[in-house]
Amino acid sequence: MQHSDEVRQRIEANKKEAARRLAATRERQNRALNAQRNAAPVTQNGSRSLDSFPAGPRNGQNNNIPNGGVHTPNPFDNYPVRGPSDPARPNLAPNSHSSTNPFAPRASSFPVRNPAPVSAGFNPVLGDPSRLKPMYVSLPQPPTGPQSKPVIPPKAPANRIIVKASLLPKGRFLVSSPYSVQLTELCKRFKTRNYNPKDRAWSFHLSDYSSFEKAVQGELKAYVIWEGLPKFIQEAFVKGKFADKTDGVDLSEKIPPALLNALLPYQVVGVRFAVSNAGRVLIADDMGLGKTIQAIATAQYFQEFPVLCVAPSSMRFEWKEQWLRWCPQLKNCDVLVVTSRNQIDSSTSAKIIISTYDLLSGVQKDLMQIGVPTVICDESHSLKTYKAARTKAAMEICKSAKHILLLSGTPALSRPQELYSQLEIIDKQLFKSFPEFGRRYCNGHMSNRGFMDYSGKSNTEELQVRIPVVFTSISMLVSDMIVAYMQLMLESTVMIRRLKKDVANQLREKSRKVVLLDPDIVQFDTKELTESQEHFRRQTSSKTASHHEKRGSLLNYYQQTGKAKVPAVIQYLQQLMEGNETLKVVIFAHHNYVLSQLYGALSETYRGIRIDGSTAPEDRKVLCDTFQQDDNCRIAVLSITACSTGL
Repeated sequence: MQHSDEVRQRIEANKKEAARRLAATRERQNRALNAQRNAAPVTQNGSRSLDSFPAGPRNGQNNNIPNGGVHTPNPFDNYPVRGPSDPARPNLAPNSHSSTNPFAPRASSFPVRNPAPVSAGFNPVLGDPSRLKPMYVSLPQPPTGPQSKPVIPPKAPANRIIVKASLLPKGRFLVSSPYSVQLTELCKRFKTRNYNPKDRAWSFHLSDYSSFEKAVQGELKAYVIWEGLPKFIQEAFVKGKFADKTDGVDLSEKIPPALLNALLPYQVVGVRFAVSNAGRVLIADDMGLGKTIQAIATAQYFQEFPVLCVAPSSMRFEWKEQWLRWCPQLKNCDVLVVTSRNQIDSSTSAKIIISTYDLLSGVQKDLMQIGVPTVICDESHSLKTYKAARTKAAMEICKSAKHILLLSGTPALSRPQELYSQLEIIDKQLFKSFPEFGRRYCNGHMSNRGFMDYSGKSNTEELQVRIPVVFTSISMLVSDMIVAYMQLMLESTVMIRRLKKDVANQLREKSRKVVLLDPDIVQFDTKELTESQEHFRRQTSSKTASHHEKRGSLLNYYQQTGKAKVPAVIQYLQQLMEGNETLKVVIFAHHNYVLSQLYGALSETYRGIRIDGSTAPEDRKVLCDTFQQDDNCRIAVLSITACSTGL
C-alpha cells in the first residue's frame, strides 16, 4: 500500500513525537526514583528502607500522618492527576492506560498498540505497591572491628594440565608439562631433582619414579593428567629387570681358539652380550664391523644344531664360505645352501642350512619338521613388514627356536613400526601387543576412515634413548628419525649397536681425499651434455612439468656428467697404478656405461673383475675370492647398487 506524501510526513512526525515523549517519560521516572531513594530512612543494618516511607496526601487531600510523625514530601504529592470525566482530557478507549496513571500518554491522531491494563494504584516508578516492602538500597558501612583476611581454599582449574614422563639416559626420567605452582612445589621435594631452564623441565633419578608417580596421582589429582612411563619401560629400568650380565661370561670354554683370537675387542663384547641374553639379540653394528663373525661365534658357543641362516640371495654363498672358514670342523656337506623349495626334507642332516627370504615361506613346513634351535637372520630389516609372507614364516619358525640372532645395520629404514616385527621375533614379552607399541612410538590414532593409523612417530625422544650403549654411543638408529631414545631401551634389553667412530681405535687407519681431475681432459663441451643441461633447466623452471619428468631430466643430466669424466678418471687410475705392481684398486660406479668404459680401458693392461646387477649370486663369491687371493688380479669394477651389501 502506497501513501501520499502528506500521510508519510504525518507518520514521520508522529514517530518523532512518540520518541520524544518516551524519552521524557523515562527521564521523569529516573528523577523520581532517585529522589525516592534519597528520602528513604536508614535502618539499623545501614540500608535505606522504603517500607517506612510515609505516603503523604495525594491530589490536594490532607491525609492524617500516623503517630504524629512529620510529613515527608513525596515527589508525587502535588502531581496533578485528572479523572476520566475531566473535560480537559478525553476519555481513553477500553483496554488502554488507567486515567489514574500520571504518565499515561495523551491521545494522538496516530495509531498505537493497546497497552496491557494496569491495576489500580499502580506506580510506574515503584511498580506494584505490594512489592515495595522487601526493597532495600544497600550503602557501604565502615568496619566495626578488626577485620581478618578470609582464607580462600584454592580452586582446581577448569582444564587440567598434562604432565608427561619420558625416559632419559644415565638412569633418569624427564617430567614435561606447562607451568604449575603445585607441580613445581612437588618437584622441589625430591633430592634427585634437576631443573633445565632451557627446556623448562624437571628430571629425576629413576629410583624416585614410583614415589613421584604416587604423589602426582594423589596430591595433584585435581590439577593434572598424569601420563607416566609404560609398564614395559618400568620393568626394564625402574625395576631393574634387565641388568648387565656380560661380566660373568667366559667365551674361551666353548668357542674354538682360532675363532676367538680373530675377534676384535668390541666383537668380543658383542658376543658376550648375545650370550648373556640367551642368544636372542639384535646386532645392529655399523656396516663393515663384522656382524657375521659375531653371529657365528655366538652359534658356536651354544652348539645348538642345525643352524638356520636366512640372508639375501646375493649373500647365501658368502655365508657358506664364512662358516667353512671359521669352523674348520665343518665339512662341505655339512653346509646346505637352499636354491629350491624341494631341496629340504625330513632326512636333511646338514648342520648349517642357508636359505633366502624369498624361499623361506616355501620351506617353512620342512624346517619346522626338522626343528631349528638356532636362527640367524642377516639384513633383518627385510622382515619389517608385519603382514608379509616372509615375516609370518620367520615368526612361525622362530617360535620353537632357543637362540635368535638378527643382524642389521639399519633395523628401521623409515618408521618405528618397522621395528616391531623384529622385536617380537626376539622377545615377545618385551611389548605385550602392537597397539601398545604403536600408541607409544607410532603416534597411534583413529583415522578419518575409522581404523587405527600407526604410520607416524611419537615419543622419539624416548626412542632415541632406548638401546644399552656398550660404547656410550647415542647415534641414529633410523634415517633422521629414531635415534638414541629407542637405543637406550633396546640396548638395555635385546640390542647392541656400535658405529665405526666408536671403535675407530680398533680398526685400521683409513684416509680420505678428493682428487681434482685434469680439466683439459674432462669433456664439458659435448653435445649430449649441453642438451641434457638445457633440458634439465627447462624442466626445473617449468610449472607444468611433473615430478617424474623433473627426476628423469636430472638422472639423464647425471649420466651425461659421468660420461664426461670417464677419460679423466681412466687417466688418473692408469697413472696411479703405474710403478706399483702390488697395488689393488676397487672402483665403484653407478651407470652401466661408466662401468663398461672403465673396465674395458683398464682390463687391457691389468687383470680384474666386474660385478653388477647381471652377475649371478654364485659367481659373486668366486669373483671376490679371485680378487682377494690372486695377486695378478688388481682391479675390481663394482656397481654401487648391486654391491651395496654382502661384499
